[in-house]
Order: sequence, then C-alpha cells, then structure tokens
Amino acid sequence: MPSLATVYCPQCRRNVPGPLRHLHDDYDVCPSCYAQSYCFTCSECHESYMGFDRYANSSICYNCHHLRMCWEAEPITFDEKITELKSSRRFGIELETEECPNHTALRGKTVYGSKYDGSISGMEFVSPILQGDKGLWATRGFCTRARHMGFTVDSDCGFHLHIDVSNNTNLQRRHIAMAYAYTQSFWHSLVASYRAYDSSYCRPLDWNGECMVTTYNMPRFCDNQERYIWFNVHSLESHGTFEIRLHEGTLDSKRICNWVKIHLRFADFVQDLKFRQIAAMFNVNGNQMAKAVMDTWCDPALRRYFQRVARRAIYA
Repeated sequence: MPSLATVYCPQCRRNVPGPLRHLHDDYDVCPSCYAQSYCFTCSECHESYMGFDRYANSSICYNCHHLRMCWEAEPITFDEKITELKSSRRFGIELETEECPNHTALRGKTVYGSKYDGSISGMEFVSPILQGDKGLWATRGFCTRARHMGFTVDSDCGFHLHIDVSNNTNLQRRHIAMAYAYTQSFWHSLVASYRAYDSSYCRPLDWNGECMVTTYNMPRFCDNQERYIWFNVHSLESHGTFEIRLHEGTLDSKRICNWVKIHLRFADFVQDLKFRQIAAMFNVNGNQMAKAVMDTWCDPALRRYFQRVARRAIYA
C-alpha cells in the first residue's frame, strides 16, 4: 500500500510524493515528469505546454503568437456620402502580401484586420464591411501605412473584392452573374496575364451567361460552384457577396479604389436589366463589349485610366 502522502503519476506510472502538477489539458503529472516534458510555461497566457508548442525560441506559445499576428477588422459606421464612389453598394477588400515587416504596429491604427493565408508568405489584410466614400478613404489610409512600412507583394498574391448582393433579389443576382459571364474576357484584359490565365486561385468560369436564364434557384447554383473561380459566386451563402478574385496583388490605393468603383457601378447598372438586354449589350465582339462595359461606369477618367493599364488595346 502506498503512503497516504504519495499520489499516482500516470506519466511515469509511479507513486510519488505529492502534489501533482496540473497541465493545460486537464492532465496531472508529478513534478519530475512535468520538468522533463512539460517545462514550457507561456509568458503571456501562463499556461503550461510541451516544448514543441513554444513559438521558435521565444517565451510564448503558438496560440499567443497567433493572437499577436492576427486580429479582426474593426467595424466602421456606414457613410451615405457617395460623391466619389457613386454607388451605395457595400463591399469588402482582401489584400495579400509577400512581406509585411512589423505589421503588428498597424493594430489599432487601421480598420483592416490581419490573418494568415497558407498560399502566401506574408499576411492577408481584410477590411470590415465598407460603404461609400468612407470605405475608399479607409483603404487609402491602410495602403499608405503599408507602403511606408515596406510591405510588398509578389505573383503569389491577390487582391479580392467582395461586392454585396445580400439586398438583391435572386433575379437581380442572375442578371449580375450573366453580365459578368459575358464580359469575362474584358475583365481579364485589365489584369496581369499570369493572374488571368495561370493562377489556380482564380480560374475561368466553367459556366456561361445563357445558363442564368434557366437558373431559378440561385442559392443552390452558387453553393454548387467552386470557390477558386475569378468570379466566385460560392461566397453568396457565407458572405452574401459575389467575390471578384481576379486582380493580382497590389498596394496601389488608386488601382484598388478604381477597381472597386468600376465593379460596383457595373453591378448597379446591370442588376435591373432584362436577360435579352444584357445579351444584346455584352454578348458581342471585343471592342463593342469593352465600350458597353465602360459606358456603365459613366466616368471618362476611369475609362482613360483602364485603357492605359489594359494588357491589350481597348479602343472603345
């Protein structure tokens, strides 16, 4: 019979002098086993972990390191002023980076949040739900800080734009999806060729515009589509948005804000057209289609800007 002063250690399976040491996973071991296998105590959460749970050679655990590196986007009040944007549609932005030195210094200084993304070497910065001119200025503020801090992007990075369709009817969503399907080649001409044709994260559509005429259950259709398509309708269920994944990585605020403007204005214009009107406008040859798309922006400056950046000549 063991002495009343001893306790059983399940790690070394011996009766040892008590008390046992309590671990973070509700597992108790004797002081000797604790020192050998569970001797790491995080300096921030003060929990005890095995040695391999230590982040690098620091004094913190992986979980606390994650909390340092990642944070949620900060919600902002919506702005009805749309003098510049000319659309009241809400939107969201995701910006991927190659390098983002000392990015934790941004916490509390921008409304953008930070999260890991396994496809890139840096961090992904995610906006809250944005609206109006205030959303554009929040994005400019983030990009200015990021560039001053030496953030960079490479060919693995992307810029994703979420356009809100949660307040649209299913018929309006079908109209928007049809218009994007017909104009796929135009949007591809505005981005880098490697992004348009060689990226596995923004592949071309595998459905055409005509299928929207007979797609009566839009939520089911969207749920059955793959996520890594340049015009991602799968995000409808999870976010209430259509996600434009096409653009290459950038921290150029002018490029980002102009991209937001043309997509929101395009969606606003086509949502209430009829199927036959959409087909007549956009299911045409390249130059006619480019002119039709750019006419929806109602902005000569945007037309000139994207004519300059387009990979191939746009004569519209």
